[in-house]
Amino acid sequence: MHDHAASHQSGQFEIHSDPSLCHYAVVKVCGAILDSSLSNRTRVAVQLALHEAVMNAIVHGNRLQSNLPVRVAWHRDGFQVTVEVSDCGAGFSPHDVADPTRPANRIRPGGRGLAMIRHFVDEVSWNEHGNLIALQFRLQDQSADKPPFPESENPQEREFITTQN
Repeated sequence: MHDHAASHQSGQFEIHSDPSLCHYAVVKVCGAILDSSLSNRTRVAVQLALHEAVMNAIVHGNRLQSNLPVRVAWHRDGFQVTVEVSDCGAGFSPHDVADPTRPANRIRPGGRGLAMIRHFVDEVSWNEHGNLIALQFRLQDQSADKPPFPESENPQEREFITTQN
């Protein structure tokens, strides 16, 4: 078991804007900030949000120009983790990206990655230029893992959930 209160870690690296390197970036950062006391749900949430942020930087920010770097930096202070992903692109305004969950936008491309990021992180912010995203996570020690689904008020659903485990 880790002593998270004393856990201060930071690091950074750059990758070329090559989609095949996205997995490397996710594995490297997650290996540094995640530990075995976290639930699988938390681990997957961090991995998915980070994957989307890195892939967006590669594809949309640097427009797949492999000579342009994507910079990834992280800092963990106990249960607080911040991961920053930046690119060399022109930037964008996240407020101009259409909400993909609205009926008029469901078949339009774009916005799904940002929607996933917003869903999986505790806080997300961008620099003024729009080419750096900061993902903030409040990790919880979940050694005594919670059930995969919230408790249901419906007794039949509660019975189904417990008999399926």
